[in-house]
Amino acid sequence: MKYSNDTGLPEVFAKAVMRDTYTRGKADISATGLLKPPRQAFLAYQHDHEIVVDVSKQVWSLFGRAVHNVLEQGTVDGYILEQRYFAKSCGWTVSGQIDVQRLDPQGITLMDWKTRKAYAVMNGRESDEQQLNIYAWLMRKNDKEVIQLQIVNIIRDHSSFEAERNPSYPQREVVVTDIDLNKKGLSKKKYNHTK
Repeated sequence: MKYSNDTGLPEVFAKAVMRDTYTRGKADISATGLLKPPRQAFLAYQHDHEIVVDVSKQVWSLFGRAVHNVLEQGTVDGYILEQRYFAKSCGWTVSGQIDVQRLDPQGITLMDWKTRKAYAVMNGRESDEQQLNIYAWLMRKNDKEVIQLQIVNIIRDHSSFEAERNPSYPQREVVVTDIDLNKKGLSKKKYNHTK
């Protein structure tokens, strides 16, 4: 992918956007790549060198990368941060980088950081369940026992006023959502406001 700066944003901002260090490692496809419609994924792969995106359209991507970078500094015993796993399936190598693994005697809880709007937290996303269950599959392929899946939602547009007015609105700026492990279809997401 190539970047443009048609809006004339400061060069330091443009360079920060362009300095995306994400890689899927030595894999044919990543867990998040599997979530894209096949035609879209194929065309993006085939024409990656032709795609041009303006840096002004990458603000929230940059914000998400910054949040991940800061949270990586929060290392404590019993947790593994930002570890990539690989597995083979149907002749493809699939990879996924797991944001957080909480190690318990019974097994591992997988957590994924998401910076998103309150609306997305309230309505849930099928892709959350799919992504985390792909990570759980990767872990099983690497002889790791997963017992729980969670999304840690960092709500970028949280409104204290709306939280007071509407009990179905996320009551805190960070909400942990439990995700169904190994179940098909959309799950009913459960807010965990106490964590």
